[in-house]
Amino acid sequence: MTPSDEELLDLLRAFRIGGLKVHYAQACPRKLWLFCRQIRLEKHHQTVEEGRVLHQTSYRRHRLQDLLLEDLLRIDLVTPQKIVEVKRSSRRSAWARLQLGYYLYFLELIGITGVTGEIRYPTERRREEVHLTPELRTQIQDLIQKAAHIEASPTPPPAAYKPLCKKCAYSDLCWA
Repeated sequence: MTPSDEELLDLLRAFRIGGLKVHYAQACPRKLWLFCRQIRLEKHHQTVEEGRVLHQTSYRRHRLQDLLLEDLLRIDLVTPQKIVEVKRSSRRSAWARLQLGYYLYFLELIGITGVTGEIRYPTERRREEVHLTPELRTQIQDLIQKAAHIEASPTPPPAAYKPLCKKCAYSDLCWA
């Protein structure tokens, strides 16, 4: 049985599911589980730091940067009728689309409609528009339930090696 939008909004608020948790649910369930237990290893990690610097130095002339909604979503940039997510690379563009789609879905749940999304890759001088399609909405609803299930689990998911583990801040914890 598919939960209603109201039930999903309650789930989002109860588990404090924001963009980072949505991203981690896609990338690595184990990383999400550890992050939910306040094990935060990415603060000084090189890849994360590079993304942070890129975000801080790109689009500085825009007034609305780092908009925080309900202490859940931190939107990188807001332009008229568009929210923007800034990414370092397009290598994981499918994950970026789902994260931005999640933001659009959340905005819709709280009554803000007619907004589109855009992913910007400043180092590649590339942009990608994102719309909340029925297919994307279904993927996001599934992802929200997956994230809540992972966080509620008493034990971490097993480590599953992926090429992205090489650059992960949690790598030593999983593979040492």
